[in-house]
Amino acid sequence: MKKIMLSTLCMLSLTSFAQEVNKKSLDSLFTHLNQQKIGAGSVSIFKNGKEVYANSYGNRDYENSLTNNTETKFRIGSISKTFTATLILKLIEENKLSLDTKLSKFYPKVLNSDKITIKDLLRHTSGIHNITDDVDYDSWLSTDFSKEELLSKIYNLKSDFDPSSEEGYSNPNYILLSFIIEDVTKKPYKDALQKYITTPLGLKNTKVGGKILDQKNEAKSYQYINNNYVLQPETSMSIPLGAGFIVSTSSDLNKFMYSLLSGKILKESTLQLMKKINETAGLGLFKDTADSSIGFGHTGGIDGFSSYSFCFDNNEFCYSFIKNVDEYSTSDLKNNLFNATHSKNISIPTKSTSFAVSNEVLKQYTNDYSSVEIPVTVKFFIENNNLMAQATGQRAFPLSATSNTEFEFAAAKIKIVFEENGNKMNLIQNGKTFNFNKN
Repeated sequence: MKKIMLSTLCMLSLTSFAQEVNKKSLDSLFTHLNQQKIGAGSVSIFKNGKEVYANSYGNRDYENSLTNNTETKFRIGSISKTFTATLILKLIEENKLSLDTKLSKFYPKVLNSDKITIKDLLRHTSGIHNITDDVDYDSWLSTDFSKEELLSKIYNLKSDFDPSSEEGYSNPNYILLSFIIEDVTKKPYKDALQKYITTPLGLKNTKVGGKILDQKNEAKSYQYINNNYVLQPETSMSIPLGAGFIVSTSSDLNKFMYSLLSGKILKESTLQLMKKINETAGLGLFKDTADSSIGFGHTGGIDGFSSYSFCFDNNEFCYSFIKNVDEYSTSDLKNNLFNATHSKNISIPTKSTSFAVSNEVLKQYTNDYSSVEIPVTVKFFIENNNLMAQATGQRAFPLSATSNTEFEFAAAKIKIVFEENGNKMNLIQNGKTFNFNKN
């Protein structure tokens, strides 16, 4: 028998008081997370450009029992794209580029480069296949690459659609934009980051990342599997570049996002272009909602890290957090931060407990499942004595058992229900149920 996590959510309410930020409830939440050992990370709330709340929870290093604090630096993943987009738009404002500049001017070997513009790269409408979706990506994510080696991989990528015809999130868009920044400025990316963003804004804890420096208050990342925090491999920062290689703190992210969205970095006309959403993406920005409020910002994920940075209510409130254990769901954490600033109740999660499922039962589910309702195949397999799931074009993730037939991935609020001895599977997310059959 092996143990699988059982995740539940206890909706205990902490009553909100009539104050700008319900610090008492938030302090109780993070005290609870620390005491019950639920996940790890740090949070920051800004009101009108000033930090009004900051806290941290869990460990940055579980092997050595080193705790997170508000100065701990984390890999922020794809929030790096907003930094990269800002740098590109600064160069456009300086007339060193244009949104219509063709990729072929810099990298003609990329498929369809004569049709792909800077705007396509920024907005994810290039059609370039997302290299991190490839099934073999995990086998080389920790390998250091030269520029030439990484470009060689990009040159071999197929096109998923004609440029400008639709939208498809792709990390190579921002890897190429990173190279273009260096080509135009004739300096390393980090120099442009310092010149245009970190130095003017005083972001003392934001930089281009490398190997994680544990002794310098940088966090490692983990997955919570079978009641244990399992250390995750480190992606070589030579791969994601401006698509995901920046290291920062929650406070620095809030300062950056507030400054950007308040017009302190780019011209107002440029900012409006950046915020214009076609399908889901703007120029390095996305839109999110909380209650009836609309916010702009970006999310991120790399290794075991996940991050969130958005400003709402015309930038009155900004919320940023970075997690190095994605045990406590992003949506629940975001909603609690928002509720604490809008006189609403917050909810308290409970710690996962173990549930025993035999290998014999799990082996029934180690199949591929497809659906006529959505064009996705989900593969289930056992890894390190844990049931894993992997959807088409996505990274694998661990599942927790709530019974012999029901599993969940709490971080994304996904529920999996197997029926007929594993011949059928239902995937439930965001209130929608999709029916799958075993291939």
